[in-house]
Amino acid sequence: LLAWDGNDDFTNKKIIDVLYIKNKKAYFGQAIFKTDNTSSKRIVFEYTKQAKMMLKYDEKLKLIVFDHLSPSQKKFEGQFIYYGPDMTQDGLEFKDGFWILKSNLDLRNSEPENKGKPIETSF
Repeated sequence: LLAWDGNDDFTNKKIIDVLYIKNKKAYFGQAIFKTDNTSSKRIVFEYTKQAKMMLKYDEKLKLIVFDHLSPSQKKFEGQFIYYGPDMTQDGLEFKDGFWILKSNLDLRNSEPENKGKPIETSF
């Protein structure tokens, strides 16, 4: 699940969570998100209300992709009112039952198929 939470007057949150069914009951959170050497039940991003954060599933890449957040200055580390996208993107790839972090993705559009070729038109 990809979700948005208007946390408070200063920050928003975006959340990646899992919903699963066990014995006909629904549950949230399962330790299937792997970042570095740790697993977590969900991923929560908190950032300033003045910013917009991209979080989506990219069907073409088969990844959950999102903006990497960082503080505007090093001295504000841990104070999420100062966090926003830093112009890099990360993602999660589903592999062997886990969503695994892939850092520093290049999400720019690929070259157009007709690059360098004349465009044919008829009138």
